[in-house]
Amino acid sequence: MSDDYYLNVLHDENNFKLIRKLSVDEYDKFNKASVFMQKLNVKLYFFRMVDYSYIELKNFEKAYNDNINYYPLSVNINEIIFIFFKLLNDYLSSVTLFLNQYEVNVKRDYEKKLVDEFNELRNNLHYEHLSYRIIYELQNEVRHSKIPDFTIKATRSGFLKPLEAKFYIKKDYLNIRKLKNDAEFQESDDLIDIYKHMENMNSYLLELAGKILKYELDLHLDYYEFLKSLINEVDIEGEVCVMKYNEFSEVKIQPSITFIDKRFIELIDKIKMYKDVL
Repeated sequence: MSDDYYLNVLHDENNFKLIRKLSVDEYDKFNKASVFMQKLNVKLYFFRMVDYSYIELKNFEKAYNDNINYYPLSVNINEIIFIFFKLLNDYLSSVTLFLNQYEVNVKRDYEKKLVDEFNELRNNLHYEHLSYRIIYELQNEVRHSKIPDFTIKATRSGFLKPLEAKFYIKKDYLNIRKLKNDAEFQESDDLIDIYKHMENMNSYLLELAGKILKYELDLHLDYYEFLKSLINEVDIEGEVCVMKYNEFSEVKIQPSITFIDKRFIELIDKIKMYKDVL
């Protein structure tokens, strides 16, 4: 019984579009690349959670701004605050997981040189950047203290411009513990622009994730490039996959399907673009 391997794309719920047949060597490389990328995916899970949570917050901010401009009577401010805090808590929890789990995973999986470089980078980011310290202390307070005091301010940049709302946390909420003696924090405004500091924090976490990504891609860059080349062969929207058939598949045996995680490839590209990983 012979096997055939095809590059396909699932372009709606039930319909596949055949792209081309793969050679046996290509399929063998695809299998090895898939195993490597899945292991790397697991290593970057917690950064993916941070990135996903932040995107949810940005989408929420956009939806709120659309509502106050086009459907102001539908805005329930108590519900808005509740949803914002829920999404913020998800984000802060993912940051905590990222930092804690990476410390464990780096120590467990990598040589001492990389461990030392990772810890030095993390400490430097904390020391050099106020946003890092604000987000770090905020997640500490949310976990161990009370709900922050939120303020929403809506302004216009011009007479005919739409309202633009921003979410703030009152400075006094964080004016305790380490930040109480932080000179840069003491010079900041009484209202903390939380989205600005989350965006900055994400850039620092990108650097930490990039440290791991560089090490892994230095070992198997060819696997990443091979999977990306397969994705680039597909010119229609959908989920890219490889399907394995045998000569009896149409009547007896269902084809096996392995999807390529395009979103993870895009995340790797995002990390690579931010810092020159390779």
